[in-house]
Amino acid sequence: MPDSDDTLYTTEEVAEKLKITPKTVREYIQRGELEAIDMGQGYRIYKRDLDAFLEHRRRKRTERNR
Repeated sequence: MPDSDDTLYTTEEVAEKLKITPKTVREYIQRGELEAIDMGQGYRIYKRDLDAFLEHRRRKRTERNR
């Protein structure tokens, strides 16, 4: 079953998907690069916000390679 835009991920789940550390995910959040909800005991990231983050990074990379 495909993920809907309402799916919420933890920082650990996002880190696993992106093959980075949870610390790096938190740094992206703290710098405002990745939208997240502060749940008090950790962040939650909507799939749509993760998709937007990845698209922005993809565009940035493409522009750099021109």
